[in-house]
Amino acid sequence: MSVGVAFGIGSDPANEIVQRADLAMYAAKQAGRRRIALFDQTMRRQVDDRLDMERELRAAFRDNQLPLHYQPIVNTGSRDVLGFEALVRWQHPTRGLILPGKFMPIIETGGFSTQLGEFVLNEAARAASLLRLRSPNLSMSINLSSAELNDGNLVENVAKAITRAGIGASALTVEINEDIVMADIVAARPPISDTGPEHPG
Repeated sequence: MSVGVAFGIGSDPANEIVQRADLAMYAAKQAGRRRIALFDQTMRRQVDDRLDMERELRAAFRDNQLPLHYQPIVNTGSRDVLGFEALVRWQHPTRGLILPGKFMPIIETGGFSTQLGEFVLNEAARAASLLRLRSPNLSMSINLSSAELNDGNLVENVAKAITRAGIGASALTVEINEDIVMADIVAARPPISDTGPEHPG
């Protein structure tokens, strides 16, 4: 467990104190996890930058600044391309290309996870439909966030994206990071039908 601690001064807004503590928590994680970090003045500039980026992310969704990059998945034996993995990047108008390690923590804590997940899902499905025009066996992979995994509409959203793109289910691979699974094993378990037989394990 990593813990971030922050103190309020005078009439500091509660949400600002929480953001300070959140930043301290990320500092604790970056220091090796299982640590406690106290917010201090050296982090204040980071907080201001974080708030700026959160505001700019709202504009990024509106202005299509979050393109997908496609990394090939290659069979190392035959060197055949089996498919692609969709990776989101932020093409900021002044900061340039920003990698996920910089903005994903803000996506997760700022409430953007579901919005970004739906965007990636639909764009990746559309790209998969174009890929399959050239090679019917290519697949597209996307990564789920914890917010998407816990979203009750996940299955429906995937089904809609596949239908809109006009592709079969085999064209899209949904990947779950092991950290997400270990963080909430119950949520990661597949649902068991009330009417179907139960299977051990």
